[in-house]
Amino acid sequence: MELLTSQRNNRVTIIIMSRQQHHPRAQLLLFGDSITQYGGAQGGFVSLLSSAYVADRKADVLNRGYSGYTTRMAVPLAKNLIKRGAWGSPDLVTIFFGANDAALEGQSEQHVPVKEYGANLRALIEIIRAQSSSNEHGVAIVVIS
Repeated sequence: MELLTSQRNNRVTIIIMSRQQHHPRAQLLLFGDSITQYGGAQGGFVSLLSSAYVADRKADVLNRGYSGYTTRMAVPLAKNLIKRGAWGSPDLVTIFFGANDAALEGQSEQHVPVKEYGANLRALIEIIRAQSSSNEHGVAIVVIS
């Protein structure tokens, strides 16, 4: 996969080109909580990525957002999705969790302590890297927090 960037009018454009012979278009996998799940709404970041890449057939954008999920829930979910082959072989993966993890301790079951949150993000990165080891070009991972 090749990532090229250009900046114009204070906007950064990322151009993603797949180097996978079996899939000529780049595959973008967006993994996160409700911000990702509902990011497909008009003006959301998933919608904007889809408009920029899918319409011109430059990339396939896969939305794997799970409302209410925390990084604690995402680790076993990621392992299961990969095991089932539900992710394919993406060129770029975004990990966008943290809003639910940041719930106040004692006021929500979703609270994840900061130290555990960091460990869970590292675990997600390792899970994704291990899954992409069969992809000769690896995978770009963008953590959004």
